[in-house]
Amino acid sequence: MPEQAHVLYCVQFDTQTNTCAVEAWMPAPQLLPPLSPAQAGALLTAELVLFATAWGIRQLSRTIRQ
Repeated sequence: MPEQAHVLYCVQFDTQTNTCAVEAWMPAPQLLPPLSPAQAGALLTAELVLFATAWGIRQLSRTIRQ
């Protein structure tokens, strides 16, 4: 299992001195939220439709130019 990266967070901020009162090492936030298989499938379907549409438009423009 790969190790998860940790970053230093400020857990408690002191507003009077504008400094961090309590720091802690916590797991780094993920760039993307975890997706369910249904959500991943929906995203993949949308990407394939967009790709197919772009490809179709490109083929149509090539046909028109000839």
